[in-house]
Amino acid sequence: MLLLGGTHLDGVLMRSRITQLGARPALNFTAAVTDVLVLDGGHDDKRMPRVTARQLPVLTRDDVDAALERGVVPPHMRLEAQLSAPVLSRGEVIDLPAKNTSWAVNVAWKAEAVGDEYDVDVVAFLLGPDDKVDTDDDFVFYNNPLVDDGVVELTVDGPSEQCVRLDLAGLPEDCHRVAIAAAIDGDRTFGELGAVSVSIDGDDTTAATFVLDAGTTERTMVLTEIYRRAGKWRVRAVGQGYDDGLAALVARYGVEVDEED
Repeated sequence: MLLLGGTHLDGVLMRSRITQLGARPALNFTAAVTDVLVLDGGHDDKRMPRVTARQLPVLTRDDVDAALERGVVPPHMRLEAQLSAPVLSRGEVIDLPAKNTSWAVNVAWKAEAVGDEYDVDVVAFLLGPDDKVDTDDDFVFYNNPLVDDGVVELTVDGPSEQCVRLDLAGLPEDCHRVAIAAAIDGDRTFGELGAVSVSIDGDDTTAATFVLDAGTTERTMVLTEIYRRAGKWRVRAVGQGYDDGLAALVARYGVEVDEED
């Protein structure tokens, strides 16, 4: 379900209520959107003509509130919007299904108007038992997007979507944890960027999704961790932010940073 209009606080509240109904909040207008929730000012959104052209159901705040009060999803909220995968809260942990070893961590944020885009870099760290990288090659970013012939791969799927693909079976034994983070270039913050959506997707299933929307002054944020525990791989929704930039973030994980950076 796509939200249009409203303030940042409105968006946080309504995303929480949408999740309670079993629907997936969407940040961008993709083919997967099946319903649209219009808040104050939303009818003036530049995407409304596309909503009309696709004949998508348009909901109001009252529709969502009434559905929660009655405990019943109204018929015009399409079944396609129902989410079978767990929606994690910040800090929550689940086991990844053992049958799948290949996962894509898809990260998305709200697309901005041309010329006003946020310069966001998604990065990953392959960490040992001390939560540090073994070498700088274990830092996956735009200048090092591929590790071990594709065991870990960073792809940019659009101006507001990036993905870290993982082959857990191919990770070295001394890699105990993969931390995936995002950094905003310049002086902009996650409070300005707004909600960040994370989806842990396999070839034929989604293990978990979550939306991180509590950012304020942070310029970097650890989004999620995938780690080994008792012979299993687990995923945690993190959402830990920092006010400093990418150079400080990578230094915390043991990556050597040149002085000029």
